[in-house]
Amino acid sequence: MSEEELLEFCDDCGKEIPIDELTEKGLDFLCNDCFVPTCRECDAPLEDKVDFCSYECHKQYWADIMEDDL
Repeated sequence: MSEEELLEFCDDCGKEIPIDELTEKGLDFLCNDCFVPTCRECDAPLEDKVDFCSYECHKQYWADIMEDDL
């Protein structure tokens, strides 16, 4: 396998990046410069790579998941 086969384009900026350095977000693959972590419930931007911006979003997310299972 050649090195070229391990490269992929960032869906936001279009730079060619090693595939193991891209982050999947929805249907897109983003480089570290373009990727901004967001809350799983309300999509608010987050400073750290955490899943939720607040305890309320955490509770609502799991309430929605449990409701879907019923």
